[in-house]
Amino acid sequence: MLERLLVTGAAGGVANLLRPRLVGVSKKFRLTDIRHFVSTSDSDETVIGDLADSAFVDQLVQGCDGILHLGGVSTEQPFDEIIPANIVGVYNVYRAAAKYDRPRIIFASSNHVTGAYRTQETITPNEPFLPDSFYGASKVFGEAVAKLFFVKEGIESAIVRIGSCFEQPSDLRMISTWFSPDDFAALIKSCFKVETLDCPTIFGVSNNARSFWRNTEISHLDWHSEARAEDLLESMNQPNVSPEELAAGLMDYHGGTWVKRPLDTE
Repeated sequence: MLERLLVTGAAGGVANLLRPRLVGVSKKFRLTDIRHFVSTSDSDETVIGDLADSAFVDQLVQGCDGILHLGGVSTEQPFDEIIPANIVGVYNVYRAAAKYDRPRIIFASSNHVTGAYRTQETITPNEPFLPDSFYGASKVFGEAVAKLFFVKEGIESAIVRIGSCFEQPSDLRMISTWFSPDDFAALIKSCFKVETLDCPTIFGVSNNARSFWRNTEISHLDWHSEARAEDLLESMNQPNVSPEELAAGLMDYHGGTWVKRPLDTE
């Protein structure tokens, strides 16, 4: 068990799904976000601040022997708005980790690093990057930083390319991309428990029959997805997909409609 786990992006939806499921991972939790938030546990330490502030991140990382790095801009935005959290912020986290005892890191990457692959293609983490957005490109950078600090500083990371992490799938694309929060929490526990993690790249997806992705770097982890999106089809009622989304290519690419959105370069 960890002594203290740092969770960035603690005000976000994924963090709120995961926090109650991480009981037993760490004795203490330090949660942070740039926005005000309230933890689900009264015993958690909560800190408000900006990951682009290197001095603030130094203070965050000190005393932590594990980091769950969920923080950052999670939707497509003009690139200038993505840089502080997703470029500067991820560098600050790894730089601070190198200074303070090299804690193991779970880095929340995204399926959008390969979002421009066609849905007819099933890919592994060994395929080249093919981002569908500035957001996806920023996560490519984050993955590169994780690999760099593993090679140079020995910081072990699990790079998790999150699909769609919600309580249950809610549209047609999620039949392929859904990542059960229970599966994600189990993966996190396994990554912190395994004796040697190294720096694997892992598609964060449940055991969906129609998944676009196949994991090839998890044989050393005691982790197997238990959930299947297909098992929840009946509870979905009518899939939340508009004719406009289908026409825009919702099911043409791994990244859905993101591929066909124009880049905001103004």
